[in-house]
Amino acid sequence: MAKTQSPTKRSHRGGSYPKGESRRKLLIESAEALLSSRSAQELTYPEIAERAGLPLSSCYHFYRNKFALFQAVDQHLGVQFRKYLITDMTPNNFSCWEDIINELIDRGRQFVDRNPSAKEIWFSGNIPPAVREQVKERGQILGTTFKHLLAQHFVLPEIPNSKEVFFIAMEVLERFFYLAYQNAGGKDFYFEEGKKNITSYLRCYIPPYLVRKDYSE
Repeated sequence: MAKTQSPTKRSHRGGSYPKGESRRKLLIESAEALLSSRSAQELTYPEIAERAGLPLSSCYHFYRNKFALFQAVDQHLGVQFRKYLITDMTPNNFSCWEDIINELIDRGRQFVDRNPSAKEIWFSGNIPPAVREQVKERGQILGTTFKHLLAQHFVLPEIPNSKEVFFIAMEVLERFFYLAYQNAGGKDFYFEEGKKNITSYLRCYIPPYLVRKDYSE
């Protein structure tokens, strides 16, 4: 007589909670949503767990505390930010390389204005510096992105130490963003000053007139 097969066991207890990467994603999305209206200092880990619909005890398995989770939020926002910068960059809109710089700064401002959690994480001053270890890495990535976009539309000259040059430009720009969001009443002023400073700095390495790339080829 054939034995009746026992029902296949669930891969996790109860089957009522998502697992692995799904939980990480839930925690990141929940923290990001709450940071849109809450200070990073006052927001608690239990509140994030409740928003995600997850047991607090399991949340510690993925992120040891709320600031470790905020690092993941920072990284997630950084990916979205870079995508937003480079989407639909139309060549015909740029008469000179400074136009690209100004467009990228405007897009950066739009992204932060539309994503309050980015403003809280990056420019509120409520995140401990030790938690934001990836700031330098993001500056290097953004510097490379800026250079790549310039090179897409114009023939760039050889720039000695170009990686460091564009990284410094991003460091300076981030300071103007910080000042703009710390002084809401003068935000327009700081962004315009940021544009002037970045273009003035890059003019030390890039001539005012560059040959445009031929897109008909």
